[in-house]
Amino acid sequence: MATYIIDLKTGRYFQSPNRWAERREEATCFEFCCRAISVAFEKKLGDVELLLAFELPDYREIRMPLRQ
Repeated sequence: MATYIIDLKTGRYFQSPNRWAERREEATCFEFCCRAISVAFEKKLGDVELLLAFELPDYREIRMPLRQ
């Protein structure tokens, strides 16, 4: 499973605190969702969501909004 942070307003993917990417391939991929949550709150990223990406036939993506 790969975890990404997405800005809800722009749809861009988190790279670093001041950089957001248009494409998932350019984004920071978090191995653990708890680390992505920690970064989102530590950096006060605002209205974002977590994208949990799976390589399973029945489950490809799960999106979870994080509100601060």
